[in-house]
Amino acid sequence: MQLVVDQHGIDLVVRVYSPDGKSLGEFDTPNGDQGQENVSWISVTAGTYVIDVAPLGQIEDVSPGRYEIRIVEVRHATEQELLAGKMARFSRLAASPLVTEMVETPSTDSFLPQTRVRAQLKTAQLLWDTDEKLARKLMADGIEGVKEYMTSVDNDVEDYYQSYLMVMQLRQEVLEVLGPHDPELALNFLRSTRTLNNPESGPNNNQLTQELSFELNLASQIAAKDPKRAFQIAEDTLKSGYSIQPD
Repeated sequence: MQLVVDQHGIDLVVRVYSPDGKSLGEFDTPNGDQGQENVSWISVTAGTYVIDVAPLGQIEDVSPGRYEIRIVEVRHATEQELLAGKMARFSRLAASPLVTEMVETPSTDSFLPQTRVRAQLKTAQLLWDTDEKLARKLMADGIEGVKEYMTSVDNDVEDYYQSYLMVMQLRQEVLEVLGPHDPELALNFLRSTRTLNNPESGPNNNQLTQELSFELNLASQIAAKDPKRAFQIAEDTLKSGYSIQPD
């Protein structure tokens, strides 16, 4: 969508909002109270978009004026434009206060440890294609958060099993995000966080099988870039063997 707002004696700012109420942009050129504000955006999702026209600065005693909105073009976006729209959305996400807080204060008490780690992982996943440096920073903070959470787990308390399950879930989520982008680093994380024992020991304990499955999955991802290294990992993993589960 492309449109023009003609200003006649009043300085305006134009804002566009997505169907879910999120800001898609703010448009104000330094042309005073005369001239045009050119507005364009890419609709990456279907729905009703809102165009908000307001006096610049929202001054209470602003002098009255007139404006006219004219649609210049409405058409289907190209694949390149849709990609650009998605990248812009991720860029806005990178600049959001939540992401800024997670980057600048990774150990803040604003969130529970597991909640913060999951927010870091999800954000890193969204940003990876548009800002890998920031995504890796968030990923590193998330990994550190998992390790710190693990050190706080006391195996002598009653809720140890719940804490153990939470750690296993967080480890898996790290692998799901990091594996496709850096499987070698994911493997190092996997091997360095095998410090908790499953309290449910016995024939139904499938911890070893799960760990080996994780390693083989990462090896298959590494194979795309380094078959020799993937073979080495698979060989070392298979030497450890699988636990046999009863039918």
